[in-house]
Amino acid sequence: MKLSCPRWSRTPSAVFAGSAASLLLLDLHLSVAVVVIAGWGVLIGLLPPVFQMHLLRIASPGREAASGAIGITVLNLGIATGATLGGAVLDNWQAGALPAVAAAVIAAAAFGLVVNGLRGRPATGESPGADYTDAVREGDDPGSAGALDSSAAEA
Repeated sequence: MKLSCPRWSRTPSAVFAGSAASLLLLDLHLSVAVVVIAGWGVLIGLLPPVFQMHLLRIASPGREAASGAIGITVLNLGIATGATLGGAVLDNWQAGALPAVAAAVIAAAAFGLVVNGLRGRPATGESPGADYTDAVREGDDPGSAGALDSSAAEA
């Protein structure tokens, strides 16, 4: 099964929206909160390998290591930012404010993703960056090893 089909491209958005909506369920009952938190734990466990796989798939040839390193750095930065924000909320308000602040952060992130998605959508119906991806695969990218080899062969 090809993972780049439209159905799979919508799956992360659906999971993101569902996990954000699950914050509203935390107050219903303790057993519901346990299920929601367990679900978040499973999703958090799945995030790094899925994220890494996606980064490696879209990385330019020869730049996979840098892509992976940047991806892990971004994940760790997100963890540190969340811990810092959570600590600030606990210092200034009660723990009951955490779901509201988390929902606001998730809403801001979702808004940013939607704006970025709309901005990156091509008007002609082609996939964004199709020309560059084709050039990279043919070795025409100036930073790729293939381009260096072809220029050395011509010289």
